[in-house]
Amino acid sequence: MIAESEVYEIGTITRTHGVKGEVAFQFTDDVWDRVEADYLFLRIDGLLVPFFLEEWRFRSDTVALLKFEDTDSANAAERLVGATVWFPKSLTPTEVDDADLTWRMFTGFQVLIAASQRSEELQPTAAELPHGGEIQITKDSTSIYSNSDSATEGSNSAPSAILHSATEGSNSAAVGSNSAQSAILHSATSGTVTAVDDRTANTLLYITTPDGREVIIPAVEEFIISADHQARTLLADIPEELLTLNN
Repeated sequence: MIAESEVYEIGTITRTHGVKGEVAFQFTDDVWDRVEADYLFLRIDGLLVPFFLEEWRFRSDTVALLKFEDTDSANAAERLVGATVWFPKSLTPTEVDDADLTWRMFTGFQVLIAASQRSEELQPTAAELPHGGEIQITKDSTSIYSNSDSATEGSNSAPSAILHSATEGSNSAAVGSNSAQSAILHSATSGTVTAVDDRTANTLLYITTPDGREVIIPAVEEFIISADHQARTLLADIPEELLTLNN
């Protein structure tokens, strides 16, 4: 049986489709399609159960129709409606092509705010400090975003610069010989991206803090230092006035 720490939620089965066992899948991340996965996990009666994919097709950029093996009728599909869908972290690629990136992919990511920018709104407890309270960030072209290349604020274009893990092996090795190119940023888990609103030109990230409060920030690439798609973390440098705007 797989542990919940080994998977992450990517959507929900919303309804049946037709009479041959298809279901509609509302998703935030199409990772299963990008890696051509053989199976997904569905939470059924509190358990994560693997369901093997027979075929799928997209209805929109957020909805796909799935057909699972041994689910061959509307009655069989009905029992899946309302189930959340989960994907293994071990199958998640470390790199994402520009064309595949969307802000919705960051739903469920933990947000780490650089200590110098952290406000009381996002102040974590000692128990929430990851890796002893320090994150190693390598300042190379693939893992840290340059302000000179920042996206225009107000755009809902895909985050094209957020491609790689901050500690990806090949990049870390490449810069390890030059200590001036690396830095230790003291950070802590400051919240979780619980929703992404991209219905207008100004895409917004909704971050829920550990004590249940909600902080809303614009989805702007220059705020993101790096993203680790397997660990599902964002290291962010967000202006303090935005963090306290919702107080």
